[in-house]
Amino acid sequence: MIKKSSNVLIAAAISSVPLILIAFVISYFVKYSLETILFVIGGIPIIIFFPGLFSSSIAYTPELWSNCHIIYRIVDSSLTSSEKTPQNDASMSRFNASLSWVIAGLIIWIISYFV
Repeated sequence: MIKKSSNVLIAAAISSVPLILIAFVISYFVKYSLETILFVIGGIPIIIFFPGLFSSSIAYTPELWSNCHIIYRIVDSSLTSSEKTPQNDASMSRFNASLSWVIAGLIIWIISYFV
């Protein structure tokens, strides 16, 4: 349990570094302050990946239709099994990835508060 949470925190810290560098580059070329740009860039991964934390029961999956249209269908994963399946591993890895991006956004928000 501690190893999994430390992996998520390490991934969040590593993910926040390029976002901070992007914020520095943008603030160099734009007239806005660094704290504003850090706040906006920190909010982007939170907005994008926060819904992925709660999509364990119902998910929207894209289906390719006619080679150019994407139709979304609702997938219900309410069927459970007593043994660990690869689908559960995949959903847990998606949850960890979403969580690390949300934490990276929170780290950037904290940095923007102190700048």
